[in-house]
Amino acid sequence: MRPSTAGKAAHKRCCVPCEIARARNCGRFEWAVLDWNAPAIDFYRSLGAMVLPDWRIVRVVGPALEVLAMGHINVGTVQSFHLRDTRNDAPK
Repeated sequence: MRPSTAGKAAHKRCCVPCEIARARNCGRFEWAVLDWNAPAIDFYRSLGAMVLPDWRIVRVVGPALEVLAMGHINVGTVQSFHLRDTRNDAPK
């Protein structure tokens, strides 16, 4: 696929969720991009998207998800779960 064709296909894929957001009167549409993926960041910026430098994705999985889902919000219990920092998990 030529770069110009790839860009058009990616642009079209971005349009569908934006159309849905607009139809539902949403004030914004957000998604995630890895900080090391400069080509994607540049592409999203070319579409008019703002890449927010001061936000991080926060994820709850496994036992911590179960504890929080049951309403057992005990800071000591939640802090005891091993949470892995994935910011440096970019492909080498």
